[in-house]
Amino acid sequence: MITQRHAHSRRFAVPVLTVMVSLAVASLGTAARAGTPAGTPDVVPAPVAAAADCPAVVPVKSVRAGMRGEGRTVVRGTTPQPFNVEVLGVLEDAVAPGRNLIIVELSDLAGRHVIDAGGGIWAGMSGSPVYLNGKLLGAVSYGLSFSPSPIGGVTPAADMMNILKLPKASTRAAAEREQSRIALPQAFRQKLADRGLTAAAARPTLDRLPMPLSVGGLGPQLLARLQSQADRANLNVIAHAGGRGAAPTKVTAMTRPQPGGNFAAAVSYGDLTLAAIGTTTAVCGGQALAFGHPFQLAGASMYGSNDATSLAIIKDQTFGSSKFATIGAPAGTVDQDRLSGVRTALGVIPATIPFKTTIRNVDLNRTRTGTTQVADQNFLPTVAVFGVTGSYATVFEELGDGRTSVAWTIEGTRHGGAPFTLTRTNRWASQVEVTSEPALDLGLTLDALLHNEFEPVKVNRVTYNSSIGTEFRQLRIVDAKVSVNGKPFVRAESLEVPPNAQLRARVTMLPFASRTAQTVDLAVRVPANAAGREGTLSVSGGGAVAEPSPEAGIVASGCLLTAAGCVAAVEDAPSFDGLLREIRNAPRNDDLTLNLDLEDPDGAMPTVSRSQTKLQKSVVTGLREIGVTVTG
Repeated sequence: MITQRHAHSRRFAVPVLTVMVSLAVASLGTAARAGTPAGTPDVVPAPVAAAADCPAVVPVKSVRAGMRGEGRTVVRGTTPQPFNVEVLGVLEDAVAPGRNLIIVELSDLAGRHVIDAGGGIWAGMSGSPVYLNGKLLGAVSYGLSFSPSPIGGVTPAADMMNILKLPKASTRAAAEREQSRIALPQAFRQKLADRGLTAAAARPTLDRLPMPLSVGGLGPQLLARLQSQADRANLNVIAHAGGRGAAPTKVTAMTRPQPGGNFAAAVSYGDLTLAAIGTTTAVCGGQALAFGHPFQLAGASMYGSNDATSLAIIKDQTFGSSKFATIGAPAGTVDQDRLSGVRTALGVIPATIPFKTTIRNVDLNRTRTGTTQVADQNFLPTVAVFGVTGSYATVFEELGDGRTSVAWTIEGTRHGGAPFTLTRTNRWASQVEVTSEPALDLGLTLDALLHNEFEPVKVNRVTYNSSIGTEFRQLRIVDAKVSVNGKPFVRAESLEVPPNAQLRARVTMLPFASRTAQTVDLAVRVPANAAGREGTLSVSGGGAVAEPSPEAGIVASGCLLTAAGCVAAVEDAPSFDGLLREIRNAPRNDDLTLNLDLEDPDGAMPTVSRSQTKLQKSVVTGLREIGVTVTG
């Protein structure tokens, strides 16, 4: 059975944007990509840039306080707008050893409202290029902690340009270490006070700017749960409702980013569209740079790279203002996620993984099939949790009690190229919220596969089929009697039995809201060599005895968004084959099981177990135990 060893604690709370903007958003993508296994990305010819497209860079050693320049970013739509920049100084080794941060003050040009749109630097400005005399100084990437301010940090252009030199294909690298919160020296704080910026001077730290996360396919309640999970994973995003994006195909027209334009790093397309929003810093030949800081600090990556459309800047003086944007036309693949930013290989189509859901509402006789294309398989567990729950919400149209039957299949490739297929069926019932637990079960299973300790695996396809209804159905064990070697059934707290005895249990169960009992017989045989052993004869249902709330399940799954995952484990799995076997054979919620466990009184020999399981038509809960001593 899959278990979760730990969950990460919450770092800080970020409010979910629940703004519902009734705007017609054009060009949200083309038809979804046909389901093809993940593999080598396709390449679509992109316009070849001249060498002059690569910006000249301002060396950090030449940067001095008082230098003035101009930045560019998008407030609304897709056209970059200019703003003023004044250099306040340089913090050496602020982000990491050898990684400096340029401290700046931003302001608006006369008649413009770029910085003022958010009351200071806002989420979504990450990557906004800053120029001095036409040369690239770097990208806006940090802002003062706790509410907007015009004071921020710029990632030096030279550090970002070094990302262009990394190999085009490499394995996922160990993440570099960074400081996402940087202490502002007293000298800088005094300089702010001298400039009359007393509120800014009172705040001692700079934070890496959060990224707006455009989410298509989730309602407000599920969106709030996603934000909660992201907070617990320390993923620095602000989730907001967004539009649907389609995965690109070989016939999709690709766009070319522009410095200062919107940039979206898409981890999934289709039914559940997830895209982190920022700004393009530079375009150089067949590559582009953005963000000025990492998305997940994953090293080699495989996100989609897209344009985006900004609908508004949501001003929030308490937690920080943020861009509200939707994903736009594709540009290529984000193939590097590094300390100083992310890199796009322009014209390269991300090799997505199809995640197909088919949900049938048995009450309304309504069925819907949808697909999410996942660009980075490390987000598969999260897509499972929220994509499945969102699909249920569309067809079930409620988050309440009921029952569901589930069948899913995971197809993948093992180390060396050998294929594997994992299929499970199960039933679920809940009086609280019936859709969260089956979704979380699949998410934790994918997490166990992707983070197994035996060999690297690639998931190529996931299919999920389910029927759901509002009628709560459940069987509860209320009694168990035992017959020894055909003698009359008795209710007992303990039994003495001879070796090789047949133990037959007659189990009585009551359906929910019914007094019409059902009985089922199960039998096990005591091993012939078990003389002198003691143990327990138990009858149990596969369903949970204590039912957690849906919020508890989502909170527990916050680790799904972390680089290390949930460190999910399957008990006693000696190998990847053993892991697959344990998952396939894990108890079902509709199992009724009779189990005999006998221990050696001296502890010298392992426990001996015998069991029989019978599948029922409903989820079974409850437990009855009887002590057993083997005579002789």
